Amino acid sequence: MKPFKKNKIYHWAVKTGNISIQRNNHCICLSLDYEPEASCQLTRRDTHEIVEILTQISTQIWQSSTYQSEPYTNQRHTINGNNYAWEIESSILNLSYNEDDRCVELHCQGNTTLNLAVNDTVEIIQRLEQAVNSSL
Repeated sequence: MKPFKKNKIYHWAVKTGNISIQRNNHCICLSLDYEPEASCQLTRRDTHEIVEILTQISTQIWQSSTYQSEPYTNQRHTINGNNYAWEIESSILNLSYNEDDRCVELHCQGNTTLNLAVNDTVEIIQRLEQAVNSSL
């Protein structure tokens, strides 16, 4: 993996909506823009690209000499059937697989711009990879 600039912003026009990712100190800023639709929909390729960037930025944060990791003690998300939800700040990030459209869906209840901790990001990466490997 090649190093990434600290403040670079990554933008994707995904199947439905737009996603922006940027490092924000020791967090990853994830922004979803899916209006007027109900969620951002990601194809298999979109999902792979998002996973790659989230992984690279998380690694960069983890290896930073000023980063103090927080212990991973419990699963940070809830599961309800095919929906995974993370409470982040005062919002909820939902990730699900839409079988009819054969895509991953991301939706926020509350703010659509979230600062993800590394532990949350690792779980999100795992669930995105799981969706791609088992369904798309």
